[in-house]
Amino acid sequence: MQMAPSSPRGRRRAAGTDPAKRAQILTGAARVFMRDGYETANVGAIAAEAGVSKGTLYVYFDDKLDLFVAVIHAIRDKFFGELEAELARPGPLPDRLRRFGRLMVRIVTSDDVIRTHRVMLGALEKAPELGAEFAEGMAKGQSILCAALQAAIDTGQLRIGDVDLACNQFFELCQAGLFRKRLLGVMVDEPSGEEIARLVDSAVDMFLDHYGTPRSRD
Repeated sequence: MQMAPSSPRGRRRAAGTDPAKRAQILTGAARVFMRDGYETANVGAIAAEAGVSKGTLYVYFDDKLDLFVAVIHAIRDKFFGELEAELARPGPLPDRLRRFGRLMVRIVTSDDVIRTHRVMLGALEKAPELGAEFAEGMAKGQSILCAALQAAIDTGQLRIGDVDLACNQFFELCQAGLFRKRLLGVMVDEPSGEEIARLVDSAVDMFLDHYGTPRSRD
């Protein structure tokens, strides 16, 4: 997994300024964290995987936690960018919701995302502050959809009293338990595109049946 640079918030700014070097370190760190888990991973192994010295690594990151948070942010930013771009594509509201839902489910049930969530959950006891990172990611994903739903409300295509609730409902309807099955290992392989389409199309129909207006199909 190639990582784009990402800057964790709330910690001191490290001195390294070369985006390519930072991305190189993040790519190596992601491999080690996903392979070894947070607790077992060490800075020496990460530096070796990234092809840099430990001294260089510390120019860019404070410590292992700072590096892990940066990896999470890089993964998150990549996927959120894809979701925002998908919702920005023109088309009738049902089509846009279907495209968004299919992409969202494909992302959250992907091997990369499932592995990342497992590593985060395994690290919570040693680094409880990661819980805030988990919650922030969920809130960011929800905000992307909420903005689109609010725009549809403003144009009379949806009638929703509680947008946050509707966003949560949409996510749960689309996933239909797939994320939990993948996270717990009940479902070993990524779902097929056909299965995702079947679940999401049904979810969008149910969602619009409840929140849609006569203009929803425009």
